[in-house]
This record gives sequence, C-alpha cells and structure tokens, in this order.
Amino acid sequence: MKLLWWSLAALLLIVVGSFTGSNLGDVALRLWPLPGELGVPTFLVVLLALLIGICVGSAAASLSGRRRRRLRELQDRNAELARQLDGLRRSHAVPSSGQVIEGERRQRMSA
Repeated sequence: MKLLWWSLAALLLIVVGSFTGSNLGDVALRLWPLPGELGVPTFLVVLLALLIGICVGSAAASLSGRRRRRLRELQDRNAELARQLDGLRRSHAVPSSGQVIEGERRQRMSA
C-alpha cells in the first residue's frame, strides 16, 4: 500500500513539475477593487487555485466526518437506551389489557 501511495505521489510530482516548466509565461492579475495589475507566472495562479480548492475541500470533509461520527454515536446511544427500555418492560411486565379482561371473565364464570 505504501508503494502505491509513493508511486502516485511521484507521478503527481512529475505532472506538477512538467506543468510548471510548460507554463512559465506571465499572466496579468487584477485584484478588484485595487488599482493596477500584477504580473504572475501562469503556473503559480493555477497551483494556488488548486491549493485553495484542496484546503476548502478538506475543511468540508472534516466537518462532514465530525457530523457523521456524532450521528453514529447518537444512534448507538439510542439503540442502547431502547435495549434498556425493553429489558425494564420485560422485568416489570404488566399484562396487556386483553389479558386482564379475559382473566376477569374466567373468574366471573367460575364463580
């Protein structure tokens, strides 16, 4: 698994290096509302946008993972409480209303 990870990392590094070498030209970057423009290499603009996207995506995934983990904890707690409630109901069993009525009929008939 580590070999696969390092192979993919090396491949990504080669692609990024190739992209950087191929896009050395400047891009005019205008930051509204600031006046003027800034000459920035093309690869820097693209890699910076990619880095920002990765950071935002990681933050969203982290928040989603926390929510999912909390939901799972609450579901487990709910299941545990349901089991406890069933156990208490069984240990303090009260006959259902149909059983009580049927029992009263038998007592009246035998009397």
